[in-house]
Amino acid sequence: MKVCVSVLATTLALATASTQASIIQKNFSLEYTGGTAPVGAPAWLSVKLDDAGSNGSVTMTVTATNLTASEFVSKLMLNLDPALNPTLLTFSSPTKVGTFADPTFSTGANLFSAGGGSNFDLLVEFDNSPPANRFGSGESMSTVIGGIPTLSANSFNFNSSGGSGALNIAAHVQGIGPSANLSGWITIAVPEPTGVAGLAACSLIRRRR
Repeated sequence: MKVCVSVLATTLALATASTQASIIQKNFSLEYTGGTAPVGAPAWLSVKLDDAGSNGSVTMTVTATNLTASEFVSKLMLNLDPALNPTLLTFSSPTKVGTFADPTFSTGANLFSAGGGSNFDLLVEFDNSPPANRFGSGESMSTVIGGIPTLSANSFNFNSSGGSGALNIAAHVQGIGPSANLSGWITIAVPEPTGVAGLAACSLIRRRR
C-alpha cells in the first residue's frame, strides 16, 4: 500500500509539470472458458487504447503478439462506460500490418455475448475464411474511435455483466492445435495494471453494473 501511494504521489507531481497521454494496454494471457489456450507463451494478443491526452477520440491498436501460424482471432469484445451510448461510436478505416481482411465494428449496450455468457458493448469481428483473410500471427490493426465528445481511453476500462462475471475484455482465438480445429476464449489476467505511466500500478478497473 505504501508503494502504491508513493507511485501515486510521484505521478501526480509529474502531471503538474506536463500533460501525459492516457494509454491503456491490455495483454491477453488467460484462457477462461475451459477451451484450448493458444500454443505459444502469453501474451497472445494485445490491445492498446490511446487518447493522446485529450477527450473525443481514442486510437485502438490490436496486435497478434504470439499466435502460431495456424491460430487467428475471430472476435474481440470490449466494454464502454455505461454512462455513454455505444451506438454513437464511429470507427475510421483501419490501418493494417498484414494481409487480413478489414474487420467489422458493431455496437450496442450489452448486445454481444462472449464465451461464458458475459455481455459486451463493442464487437470487432475478423474474417475466418479463406485463410489469407484471417487476423493472425504478427499482424496488427489500428482504428480511431470517435463519435462521443467525452470519450477517452478510460471509457473502455469497465467490466462486463452476466455470465462469467467481471471480464474487462475478451477475444476468441481459433485454429489452435495440431489439426487447427480447437479454439478458446482469452482475456487479461486480473488485476492487470492500466492507465497513465506510473499511475497504472494503482488504478482500478471499474465495474459496469
